[in-house]
Amino acid sequence: DVGQACHDPDHSAAVLGNWKCTCPLPSRGVAVGTASSCTIDECVVTANCTSCEKGACADAGQTCEDPDHSAASLDDWTCTCPPPAQGSQPTQAAECSIDECEETDVRCVTCARDTCSAAQQTCQEPNPSSVSLGDWVCVCPPPSRGEGAQRAADPCELDECIDTCGTCAKGACGAKQQRCVDPAPVLASLDDWECHCLLPESGTAEQGAATCTLDECVVDCTGCEKDVCEAADQDCTDHDITALGTWTCDCRSPAMETQALDVARCFINECTYNCRTCAISTGPCGARQTCIDPDTDAGVLEDWRCECDYPLSGQRLIASAECTLDECVVSCDTCANGTCATHGQPCNDHKPYPDSLNDWECACPPPFSGKGVGARAHCVVDECAFGNSTECTTCGKGTCEAQGQVCEDPDTTVIGNWLCRCPAPLQGTEEARPARCTIDECATTCGHCANGTCATAGQTCNDPNHEADRLHDWECTCQLPAVGSVTGGVADCLLDECKAANNERICTDAGQSCRDDDERAGGSWVCECIAPLSGPVGEAQPAACVLDECTADCPTCAHATCTAAGQNCTDTDTDPSATSGWTCECIAPQQGTASLRAADCVIDECVPKCATCGATVCADEQQACVDPDIDVGADDDWYCECIAPQTGPPGRPATCMLDECRADCATCAGTTCADAQQRCVDPKKLAGSIADWECRCVPPATGDPGVTAPAHCEVDECIVNAGTCTA
Repeated sequence: DVGQACHDPDHSAAVLGNWKCTCPLPSRGVAVGTASSCTIDECVVTANCTSCEKGACADAGQTCEDPDHSAASLDDWTCTCPPPAQGSQPTQAAECSIDECEETDVRCVTCARDTCSAAQQTCQEPNPSSVSLGDWVCVCPPPSRGEGAQRAADPCELDECIDTCGTCAKGACGAKQQRCVDPAPVLASLDDWECHCLLPESGTAEQGAATCTLDECVVDCTGCEKDVCEAADQDCTDHDITALGTWTCDCRSPAMETQALDVARCFINECTYNCRTCAISTGPCGARQTCIDPDTDAGVLEDWRCECDYPLSGQRLIASAECTLDECVVSCDTCANGTCATHGQPCNDHKPYPDSLNDWECACPPPFSGKGVGARAHCVVDECAFGNSTECTTCGKGTCEAQGQVCEDPDTTVIGNWLCRCPAPLQGTEEARPARCTIDECATTCGHCANGTCATAGQTCNDPNHEADRLHDWECTCQLPAVGSVTGGVADCLLDECKAANNERICTDAGQSCRDDDERAGGSWVCECIAPLSGPVGEAQPAACVLDECTADCPTCAHATCTAAGQNCTDTDTDPSATSGWTCECIAPQQGTASLRAADCVIDECVPKCATCGATVCADEQQACVDPDIDVGADDDWYCECIAPQTGPPGRPATCMLDECRADCATCAGTTCADAQQRCVDPKKLAGSIADWECRCVPPATGDPGVTAPAHCEVDECIVNAGTCTA
């Protein structure tokens, strides 16, 4: 009845009421047990539908809409432009349009939306047709300038320093002789112009004139000298950055002084300031001492010294001095003040210390004796009282006694007038030298003289040698024609084979004398050496004679020169032709030899072993032994000295120290600390304390000391420059 088809899907009698009504094509719809409500979407159905759209909208890129899908409502579909385009048309394609400057729909991918307005520009749409898209442009508003584009204009230029606008500078900077700068001269950046001070001044202000300043310690300008202070390691300070010529160079602490417009002359008096290297920090000078800093230039440090006040003497670098007072040298109330020198006497102050006063002595110069404590000495010299030449070079006791003679000094106030007098029965006297003593034993009466013995026997007395050392040699000689003579007694007058035959010539040709010891027996004659030669007699032939110049008496002989000086005499060649070959040798522990004279003996108490020697004491302490005076009379004056790199005062033994910061040794610091610009400190300085030196940071740097290595130093620049910040 309604023009629909009926369909029974199951014809069995058991299934009833399941029939369906189906709408005829092109409509659609199915209903069970009743007529269907048929529908038709004219925008979708195409077959068997003469009223349907059949792609007319889609072909135009538009949307088809069927407002009523009932089968009874046909030919009511329309084509609608796709957003954001606008326009629709029933039963055919619509004519679409779009204003890309005004449209804000996000589905318009070609629209300007807020692109131009965000850039403070104007959007222009030359053709609002839907087929003309993407042709809008942004245009700069006056007075800005710029080329239009489908984006923000490229860009809109507006220089607020040049153009005239409500936000522009309008000559505000130029009126103050400043430079106007628009950092972003575009329309999108307004109210950003600035006034800049002209170089070398600095200063900037926004939208107004700047306050200009010039720090002459920072910038380069005519009259500015920012490098002058830095080159001198000084601080530059500009006391008024709004004016020129107000900078100064300031010395860095602890140095003082400031100089306007030039380098300051920095100084540090290490005697009065309190600094790391100053006397106040390291320990002041002692009593009666004055601290002196010879160069107060800030670049010259650790040069102060303590000097003892006059009349004391002594000084020490960067430490208290050890003062002495030699009353023989300086002038003071208790001093010699030339008393000794006026009388030609040496002055000695054996204890030259400030607490030992009025103990100076005037000593008599050798060979005089006598001394005066605190006054001149009264000098005398008995030139016969000294035993050897080392005590008195002009004295004669030893000279006379060495020859068995008596020394006499007729005047002890005069030098060089002593006499050597031969002892009786010898005869002879000489001034300032040994006397030549003689004795004729035939003419003199003495215990060893002839005393008339020969005359009583009717014989002739003969003393062949009158020299004092040739005694007991007087002879009684038989009267001719008798032959015979005897020394020291009456001769036995016999036939002397030396006289009767040619035997005597044999001896005399050899420079010897002939003697017949037994004139009663034949062949008893002998040749005998003649003094100063000596040796066993030669029986019936010349003797083998030698010349020992140490024991003989001859012009070249020693004549007791060595023994008189307490020395040994040695003649290494006793051949009679070898003369002037004897030497004097000092007796140990003394040392020294001399040819043909007494030796100048010395005793170096650092070499031999003796009661006063010190070689072992110093060697046990690994120190050097020094004997300042090796004269024999200068005993017990040795001392020990420290061996480098150790230092210290001498003594027995010396008190040695080892400052590994100053010395040169295997464990010493060398230049390790100095290379790191640090200070080297040896905390102990003991000779046995090695490898304990430290490198310490130099202020303002701080840090733990480095033992035998550079310290790790740091500088807190906030502490060092605190004055700059607080200022």
